[in-house]
Amino acid sequence: IFKVMKTLKRKRRSSQKARKTNPPFGYSWLSGKLVINPVEYKTILLIRDLHESGMPPYQIEKYLNEQKVPTRNGGKWFARIITNIIEKGVQVEI
Repeated sequence: IFKVMKTLKRKRRSSQKARKTNPPFGYSWLSGKLVINPVEYKTILLIRDLHESGMPPYQIEKYLNEQKVPTRNGGKWFARIITNIIEKGVQVEI
């Protein structure tokens, strides 16, 4: 029975691979291409500006949560997420 269940789980996973993954914060899928999400881009610019003004990620986290700036899923901001956004940034193709 357990071998059958493992086989079914594997098959289910392989069908899920066909779906596109969630794009990074600041991007969205449009016609199969990764494009900048204008709503999230404003938040990225705010994070970048706060960071460039000398504010560390944990203070940016506190500021965004106090101002109720939404995450993509409506959750809370965390310093590690902000650090990832700062490190990766949003690349604009010209």
